[in-house]
Amino acid sequence: MSYFPSNSRFIDLISLEVIEVKGNGKQVSLEARWDYPLIHMREGTIIPYQKFGQSMTTNELVSENYIQLLIFSDRHQNAEGTLYVDKDGISLKEISSNTFEYYKITFSENMIRIALADGFETSGKLDKNQIVENITVVDAAMYNDTDFACMFDENMDSTPIVVDYDEEKETLHFLPRHEKEVIELRSIRGIQFGNSREDESFCNPTYVISDIQVDKEGDYANKKVTVKVEATNGDMSSFDAEFYLLKDNLINVDFVPDISPEPFEMPNIVLNSTLYPNRKSFATGDIMSYLNLPKVGENFYFEIH
Repeated sequence: MSYFPSNSRFIDLISLEVIEVKGNGKQVSLEARWDYPLIHMREGTIIPYQKFGQSMTTNELVSENYIQLLIFSDRHQNAEGTLYVDKDGISLKEISSNTFEYYKITFSENMIRIALADGFETSGKLDKNQIVENITVVDAAMYNDTDFACMFDENMDSTPIVVDYDEEKETLHFLPRHEKEVIELRSIRGIQFGNSREDESFCNPTYVISDIQVDKEGDYANKKVTVKVEATNGDMSSFDAEFYLLKDNLINVDFVPDISPEPFEMPNIVLNSTLYPNRKSFATGDIMSYLNLPKVGENFYFEIH
């Protein structure tokens, strides 16, 4: 018999059986195993661990074993945990010299976020304890229709990763696509996943220019360009990019999302009364002499020179 506290959920780490206690805490009868001890993980928890053999030194754990993450979310699909990483797992000098990494890991809203909470991310060769080999979400039946996943680096650039749902065990797994690709703790900032038919995806945002219009009349004749930009993956909002040549050395850029209802727009004179007075341009040149844009049908970007 084992005692489980009131209003709690625990999962057996071997059988993946969920024990839920509603109301007062109670004793639960558990069947003992010959090969593994009974170990339970409380809901709302993320546990990092390493797979290892029967006899290994600390240095071997650091250099020869990848990190695994195990996630068991609570009733609101939230979870959190922490991970400490250093070079040898032995020396206390790494604490005083700030050459360790202490990460906070959170899980919510189809996102896994990894943030450096303390220490310093090192450069150079990676030890295996700085690489995540596998992320597993247990009790994951609600995510059984997941069909996309990607990871974001420190520049918020996305890279697709493998997502696999195990129907028998009701577990969701995130893995690199191939052996040459790794999930580095020091560069990853998050993982997004979901169902492409229902969930908004930030994994492959591609924006293409559908139209370019240069004002030919009025106060902004040859001083304003409006670029219509379409999101090609269907999940992201399209927008207009409006470029204003205010002075010969100053271009203002507004991004206006194509959403309904239209967002409230603060009067321009309130935003900046010195550089942007009453939407008038003091420039003498042509805006296109300062602005480089791709052609219609090409991916959106801009250069100001």
